[in-house]
Amino acid sequence: MKSETQSTGARHASCVSFTLIELLVVVAILGILAGLLMPSLSKARARAQAVQCTHNLRQLGYAIQMYWNDNEGRIVAQSGLPSPSWNATGTTQSWAKLVYPYLKDLAIYRDPSLPKWMLPHVPVDYYLNILQPYLEGGGDPGRGAKTGAFVLDSRRIGNPAAFILMSEDLDLSRNPNDLDPTNEVTDRTGFSRNGATYPLPHHGFANFLFADNHVAAFSRFETNLMTYWYDKNADWAANLPP
Repeated sequence: MKSETQSTGARHASCVSFTLIELLVVVAILGILAGLLMPSLSKARARAQAVQCTHNLRQLGYAIQMYWNDNEGRIVAQSGLPSPSWNATGTTQSWAKLVYPYLKDLAIYRDPSLPKWMLPHVPVDYYLNILQPYLEGGGDPGRGAKTGAFVLDSRRIGNPAAFILMSEDLDLSRNPNDLDPTNEVTDRTGFSRNGATYPLPHHGFANFLFADNHVAAFSRFETNLMTYWYDKNADWAANLPP
């Protein structure tokens, strides 16, 4: 009887031991599978964020087009601090506030792919290109900033398919209350020729909205396809057209 009990106990211990080994094997397999799947999931997430960013830019483009239609083809953007308040009225409003009635969704102003280490996070993640109006108004990115309102006039855009209307903003020096980003000169995407660049937000690409409302991704500045100027193809570092 005692022998049978001992035999039964041995078999039971053997089963327990075998079950624990099986569990460890399953855990190891799951760990391997997770390791294999994580890069794919990360890429899928990045693609989804890039698509959402494209959607945001396109919606902002539609809003600006409608604002242009209602305001003789012009929109005012502010440069310099203090930044325009979201509750401000008149010409002190940010371009983001001016187009908000056509959007009614604050989430559209946020780029889902911006790095989490960009702190403090700002409420508007896209900049409006007012480079030429800014320079014509007396601003000089090489020698000093100029505050005030600058008018982007759609009627002066010679090639809407190439004119950069908006892109993703990677300027870490921005005030967290800045509702009116217009810093194509100081962005850190690498398109500005700025030495202090950061990784492009979409696996080596940045999204650009053009004045004809198409959105395209670029890994570098393509002079034949994009421009910051009304009537010539060039990046921001080119001289002011005569």
